[in-house]
Amino acid sequence: MKNKNIVSYNVITYDFNKRYMTHYDIMPYLISCYESVTKAEHPKTFEEFKQFIIDESRYQWWSRCEYEVIILSWPGQQVEEKWDVHKQVMMNIDVITKVFMENIANLTK
Repeated sequence: MKNKNIVSYNVITYDFNKRYMTHYDIMPYLISCYESVTKAEHPKTFEEFKQFIIDESRYQWWSRCEYEVIILSWPGQQVEEKWDVHKQVMMNIDVITKVFMENIANLTK
């Protein structure tokens, strides 16, 4: 990553070693993926950027236990659901794409 002045986008994760919920910034990983492909492979349109993020997110964060959290209902509804970082990305894909594109534009200035 060439520039530390990027806008973060945090998702919820669980630190198994420290045993607490924490946040995880997805932007450094996505920017690293972008920088690792050739210029010819760089996305150009909003839809291409969106697909790039979906693909990289699925590869890195989908159904991997270190990126999953269990969400429980409250109070006492007995409902629980397992969410991973990829699901959080997909819920916010348009906003993440916009932030990611702005970060890329700032890095190439």
